Amino acid sequence: MAKKIVIKNPWSGEMVERDISGLTPAELESYPLDEGICDEIARAIAPCLPEEFLAAYVKRVGAITAGIAIFGARLVGRGLSDSDDGSMSPA
Repeated sequence: MAKKIVIKNPWSGEMVERDISGLTPAELESYPLDEGICDEIARAIAPCLPEEFLAAYVKRVGAITAGIAIFGARLVGRGLSDSDDGSMSPA
C-alpha cells in the first residue's frame, strides 16, 4: 500500500501529493526537520518506518512548513540552478 503525504510547494503555492513509500533513512535524514519536533515524534511512534515518521512530521507541522523543508532540501541537494519538478525520487 502506498504511503502518501500532501505538502505545499513553496514556489508555486500548489498543494501536491507525494508517494513516500520506500523512503530510506538516508533520504529522511536529508530533510532539515526541526529536531525538537522529531524527538517528540520519535517518543510517540518509534520504532517506525521512515515514511511513517515523515507522514507523522507532516501531520504535526502542517503542509506549508513541511513543504518548505522537503522542497528546499530537494533544491539544495540538486544545486540551485536546477528547477524542481516536485518529485520525491532522486534526480
